Amino acid sequence: SELYDNEVDLDSKIDDIKDGTTHLFENITDAQGHKRFVEGDGVPAEDTNINVTYCRWSLSGTHLMVVFAGNIDNDVTVPAGTYAQYNLPQWVRDKIFPVFASTRIEIKEVQLYGDDWTTEEHYPFAMVLTKHGDGLALINVNYPAVTTKERFFRVQFDLLIDNEQPVNP
Repeated sequence: SELYDNEVDLDSKIDDIKDGTTHLFENITDAQGHKRFVEGDGVPAEDTNINVTYCRWSLSGTHLMVVFAGNIDNDVTVPAGTYAQYNLPQWVRDKIFPVFASTRIEIKEVQLYGDDWTTEEHYPFAMVLTKHGDGLALINVNYPAVTTKERFFRVQFDLLIDNEQPVNP
């Protein structure tokens, strides 16, 4: 019967999910046919004196997350400037709109921690996510500073990307 055939097909799909041969979200698309679960690596700048441990972006449905993490050695000068770039598909870029200073999307203060949980009190990063070129750029807008011990950090930006056509503001 048709009901039995549907149950057998569903059981087969559940078995495929359990063994990892089927991914639930890989084919979900938006109204324009773009995949809604995509990710990619960021490109860290080479002249920042930062040991980058994580530099990625991911779009999960309508949630775009940009993450940058790493550590800075003891007694190192940390310069102001661009720290990473994230190349995004054009259709995602078209849905991101700066909210201030013509290109800036969001600004966050990022604390630098030692492995003993002490912080670099005189120098929290002011990291700015900006719309730039083929995607986004992460910029440290603070003045250069020198660390007093090895420091660790992680900054994450979360943006909502709608499911509709882009609208020019």
